[in-house]
Amino acid sequence: MKKYLIGLIFIGYLITAAKAQHNVYLYNDLRLIPSVEAEKKGEQYSPEAILKKERLQFASPENLDNIPSGVAYWLRFDLNSFLYLFESYDTLYLNTPSFYRGAYYLREGGKIKSVEINFFNKSDLKSNKVKRSYLPFTKENLLENRFIVIKTDGFLGGYRWKRSGFYIANNNQDAIQDYSYFKRSFERQIPIYLFLGLAGALFILNVLLYIYSLNHIYLFYSLFLLFQSAYYSQLSLNIITYFEANHPLLLYVVTSVTQIAINLMYLLFIRSFLEMPADYPKLNKVVKIIAYFLAVLIIADTIILIIDPFFPYQSVLMNFQRYFMSLFALYGIIHLLIFKKSNLVYFVVIGTAIFVTGALFTLFLMNIKYMLAGASIESFVFATGLAYRIKMVYEDKLNLEKEAVSASKSALRAQINPHFIFNALNSIQHLITVNDKKSALRYLTKCSHLLRQILENSIEVNVPLRREIELLKLYLELESLRFDQSFEYSIAVDEQLDIHNLEMPLFLIQPYVENAIIHGLMPATYKPKRINIEFCDKGAFILCTISDNGIGRAAARALRKKTVYVSRGMSVTKKRLDLINMNRSQKTLVTFEDSDKGTKVFINIPKM
Repeated sequence: MKKYLIGLIFIGYLITAAKAQHNVYLYNDLRLIPSVEAEKKGEQYSPEAILKKERLQFASPENLDNIPSGVAYWLRFDLNSFLYLFESYDTLYLNTPSFYRGAYYLREGGKIKSVEINFFNKSDLKSNKVKRSYLPFTKENLLENRFIVIKTDGFLGGYRWKRSGFYIANNNQDAIQDYSYFKRSFERQIPIYLFLGLAGALFILNVLLYIYSLNHIYLFYSLFLLFQSAYYSQLSLNIITYFEANHPLLLYVVTSVTQIAINLMYLLFIRSFLEMPADYPKLNKVVKIIAYFLAVLIIADTIILIIDPFFPYQSVLMNFQRYFMSLFALYGIIHLLIFKKSNLVYFVVIGTAIFVTGALFTLFLMNIKYMLAGASIESFVFATGLAYRIKMVYEDKLNLEKEAVSASKSALRAQINPHFIFNALNSIQHLITVNDKKSALRYLTKCSHLLRQILENSIEVNVPLRREIELLKLYLELESLRFDQSFEYSIAVDEQLDIHNLEMPLFLIQPYVENAIIHGLMPATYKPKRINIEFCDKGAFILCTISDNGIGRAAARALRKKTVYVSRGMSVTKKRLDLINMNRSQKTLVTFEDSDKGTKVFINIPKM
């Protein structure tokens, strides 16, 4: 409950901050739409030529078909409708959108003067809040008493400036603070902060997973989220304004390079996520080549932008990278769907398809919220895919552990069987030595029958209770023959036990019965010697009680100290019990009870 309350407080803080930001700024600006002329290849226009044209090529920036690199644009602002403002103000201010480089033409001293504007250089004409510039002018500065002319080729923002607003502000403070830029700040900030919050939480989680496991898949996904956050942070007014005002070149380099880095980390993450080297070797080779290409492109793009941020072919290079990665994403989706090796493919396909859909909506509808929504859903889908992958890895590991435990159980059971066979052969050898051929043949027949039963069940780890009881009867008959029927035995089974369907580990009881006969009954000098085995229903358990009237465990230990041979049957059985109890909530428990009349062994076996 506490964590949900903290989350609600945090969201409330964001909304309050955004609302406060929305309410602070004044909206006393006036929209001004320029007409546009694009210079033809090989021609150079002058402000005088632009003024002489009755009509420019485009009525507004929105009418531009495209914005090719290396083309200069002339913008002509007609202030005829705003001349009345000079009756109240000596100076007005023109706010511009993302002009990274340009020249403003004004009249001063009877001549046309150009004022340089460059986003990457410090200037008194730059806003200290966002990447906008403002131009102060008086009525005498206007060309032909009504126009302002701007020439620019620095539209590094691409299509964005086509819909950007130009405003007239009537006081210097409004122009510097760029109040107009925040007109719809509340609506714009919420999707950005929600994405950054989601990406930040997933980033921290995956960094911790990487530190814990050192699995590179979490590192690549963390970097993918980090670069996405760095790129989308440029849309946040509160996060990015410092860099725009103080380190604009660094901001532009990071914004450009992170787009390539996002694609690189995406490829590396998907490569690890789908285990491409093993499952998709052909696609893996292509991914490796593209990853090297993107790494080289990051270095080259960084160097180019540091040397010349207005390099004319930089945008061509970026567009090529975008289109190429889009085509490769389409090819990769088709390849994965055709050669699918696991359900993990669907997470990649769905996440990628959702992001591409959001990007296309942003491209056609000119609204970044669609790309943010696509990126958020993609990140969530990938995170869900990682959780599913962790579950698959855990289940595979659990299955391997079960197989290893099963193999260990079989190995330990195999250790018990030779131990019993060795004792049986010794008994047969003894009977032959004393020339008791009849007993030897009978003993050999029963021994072969028991061995056949053991071999038939050796593949199974667990057997029906009925089969375990049958094997115990055979074993007791053999031991009775071996020791000249010097002891009596009985096996009692609770009628409530479903001996046909209940299962238990094969030959689990036999070592304790053997221990009671060899070390409890045989050393005894009195008669009758007796061993009783009883199976009872105890709810979730089967209780097997082995009771004998032998010499007891203390006397047996004292006798064993005098002998050289050490029995390994019980030590093997203990190891086997440890394996049986591994990863089980209900465990097989063995307890002993000593008395003057012998020993009791209680074996609680969980029902299976």
